[in-house]
Order: sequence, then C-alpha cells, then structure tokens
Amino acid sequence: MTDDVLTRFLTLSPADRRKLLSGDSGQDDSRAGRIPAIDRGKLPARLPASPGQQAQWTLWRIAPDSVTYHVPACYEISGPLQPSLLTQAVNAVVARHEVMRTTYAQEGTKVVQVIHRHLPADIRIGTAGSRDEAVGLAAAAAREPFDLGKGPLVRVRLWRFAPQRHLLLILLHHITVDERSSRILERELAAYYGAAVTERPAILPTLPVQYADYAVWQRSLDSSADLVYWSQQLAGATGVRLPPDRPWPAVSTLPGTTVQLPLPGVREALAHLSARLGGTPFTALAAAFAVFLAGETGRDDVSFGCPVASRTDREVADLIGYFMNSVVLRVRTPPSATFAQLAAETREVVGGALRHQAAPFHEVVTAVGAKPDGFHNPLFGTMLVFLSGEQTGHHAALAPDLPMRPVILPMPNAHQYVTFTVVEEPEAATLVVHYPSDAYTTETVERWADRLDNVITRIAADSSVLVADLARSPETLEQAPR
Repeated sequence: MTDDVLTRFLTLSPADRRKLLSGDSGQDDSRAGRIPAIDRGKLPARLPASPGQQAQWTLWRIAPDSVTYHVPACYEISGPLQPSLLTQAVNAVVARHEVMRTTYAQEGTKVVQVIHRHLPADIRIGTAGSRDEAVGLAAAAAREPFDLGKGPLVRVRLWRFAPQRHLLLILLHHITVDERSSRILERELAAYYGAAVTERPAILPTLPVQYADYAVWQRSLDSSADLVYWSQQLAGATGVRLPPDRPWPAVSTLPGTTVQLPLPGVREALAHLSARLGGTPFTALAAAFAVFLAGETGRDDVSFGCPVASRTDREVADLIGYFMNSVVLRVRTPPSATFAQLAAETREVVGGALRHQAAPFHEVVTAVGAKPDGFHNPLFGTMLVFLSGEQTGHHAALAPDLPMRPVILPMPNAHQYVTFTVVEEPEAATLVVHYPSDAYTTETVERWADRLDNVITRIAADSSVLVADLARSPETLEQAPR
C-alpha cells in the first residue's frame, strides 16, 4: 500500500474501512430484483396506494385548496423551442410512467390508485408581454388546486414572452413525485425532445417495475423491527418548535414565506469538519443544527425532521414517484460535551435513522404514542434539508441549444414547521428558510441564519469547543472570539 493510498484509507470512517477491507463495493446486490412486477395484462383496475401517498391524500382531504404540497418546476428556456415537440415529449414521459397518469379514490379506510391507460397531460400554451408577466402567470397557475380524484394530475404551461424566450411550468402534486423525480423528469424530457427533433426513437433504459408495483410490495413489508427501534429511540422525545414571535395560529393552512440568505464559508467549513471528524458534511451540519436548536430553545435534547429518499432498491432508481419519507433525528446536547463528541453521537443517530428509514412516518408516530393531528406534526417542529453539490450541480437543458434556467416561484402556504434547507453551490452555500409568516418575522429568520453561520464557523475553527459555549445567547455568542 503506497503512502498516498494509506493516507486516503486512514481518512475513511470506520464503517467505510470495514466495507473496503471486506470487499464490499457499496452496491447491495440483495437490493436487486426484490420488487416483483405485476402482469400488465392482468393489472387490476385499482391498486393500493403507498403509505406515503395515503398520507398525502389525507392531507389533501383536510385542505383541498392548499398548495403546500404542490411541486412546481419552472424554467426559463432560451433558444428555438418547438412547442409541438415539447408537448410530444411531455406525453411520452407520461406514457412511460404509470404514476403520472394515475388518480386516486377512497375505498373505506384505504386509498387506492386508479391507473389510466391513456391520460395525456393538461398542456396549455400562450404568450406574455414580458418575462415578469410570464412569471406572474406561472405563480398564479402554480396556486390552482388539484383534484386528486380526477385527472390529469400533470399540468404544463408554456408562455412565449420574447423571440426565442419561453417560460415553462410543470406542476405536479407531491402524491406523484419527490425531489429526485424532478431530475428524472428533466432528463427524460430532454431525451424525448431530442428524439422528436431528430425523428428517432428515444434511447432510455427499460423500467423493470412501475410505481404501483413498488406500492404493493411496500405494503407487504414487515416494519415491526424498524418500529421497535423508533419507539425506543424517540421515547420521551417531544417536537422542538422554535419560539414564535407571534402566537401560533390554530389553523391547518398557514400563509408562508421563503427567505434565501447566504452562508459564507459554510461549504468549506462542513467539508473540513467531515474530513477531520469523520462522517459526511450532512452529519456535521446536523450536529451544528442541533446546537443551534439547543441555543434557541434552551433544551439539551432536541429532535428535528429530515427527508430521506427511500430509494434503496435498484429497480426504482429511474422511476418517477413519491418515495420520500421523513425520519426524526434526536440529538442530546449536554452542555459539558465538546462539539467533536456531539458530532460522533450525531453520526450514530443519522446511521440508525437511515438503517430504519423504511418505516412509514405515520406508523412511527403511532408507535411512539404521539397523536397525529392533520397538518400538525407531533414529532418535530423544524425540518433540516441538505442539498449537496452533487444534487444541485446539474444543468437542465432540453437540447444543447435550449438551456433551461430554473425559476423559483413564491408559494403562499407553509407547513406547520420551519424548513431549513442548506444548498451547496459551486462558490458557497445558501440557506433557504420556508416558514409560517404569521408566526415569525423576517428579522428573526435573518438572525437564525447569522446564528447558524456563527456556530458552524466556530466549530470549524475549534471542534473541541463546549456545547455550553456554542449554545449561549445570540448576543453573547456574537461577542465571542472567532
């Protein structure tokens, strides 16, 4: 073993060292071929929805006009776009993925998928006088409610606002897609559009299963071992809600606001911490976030939510659908612990959560003994999302001469919790906070960003700093040497 290879080996986490020494490449062959495909010639008229879809249906029934779970993908397209070929490409993707031509129905206490053989997307093409007008039209279109019992549930709006300039909106409901599905959709749209331009068949891998196959298979899984883990891990835990500036509204649908704030130096700090302490940039961020919550709430036992993709089987890697689940990270933050010790505990907490992520969140709530209450989440009051450079570094394009620049649309509703999303970008990191605007002020959110940035900067400089020092009041913290 050369010195260079030895150095790289020693920087691996203990788990990764064991994998390497055991010859484990990281590809879990036991995860291949586990999901059986239903014979499409004998496909029942209705199939059970997945647990995640059932939860989405329930939330929609509570507030059918809410846009909280709308997933708008909006792009500015430059170049010689041919709308007729775009229409052809969209419907090709819809034909390829059953979940995009599926509606839903209630049968007793169960929700079922109604898969349609032919259900073209709702596509409308128009013009706008300017880019600003087009963005306004897109924002209004993104707020139009869905009826999950009727189709189509794929909406496409295209506005031409200048020569060779278009704004494209693809609107779906979360019951149909998750975050990774959006990237699959971008990729396949480009493949089908390119095929239409060249009048050749699109070259895409065959899908071994459809989302309905996954939903039926998931319903057959025994999650009892996972639920035992969660009932033990979360025993006595309560959801941590950041102290509001105004009384929390007692309603199911809240007006929401999104604020984007820079986090200078955080990208490099997280990379430095993960290299020095082991783990990943996310586990370092999660530990820092736990310290932030402890400081804001005055508690030394904090819990917060994190989304997980739950695409642990190869068959679903290229499948559009709702695979996302939520896990709860419970981190104890004793004042006498150093950040390095806290980071080690957080790595164990994250690892346990990932090993037991298959248990549907609503079943975890029941197993813990918490009381579900519509939109209110009884297990966490904050959500932490981390989008690494690998997830955000892709550049969407329909064709080489048709770049697609993402456009963020303002969405007026918020969850009953605050979502912190740290986005890694090539030069730096950005914090995106989506919060109920009736409960918090913009000034408070900006203070949160400064506090989190301060915590991460301090621990990157000295990971032996005590949690007690990190979790001091913001005024004292700002005066501390950095």
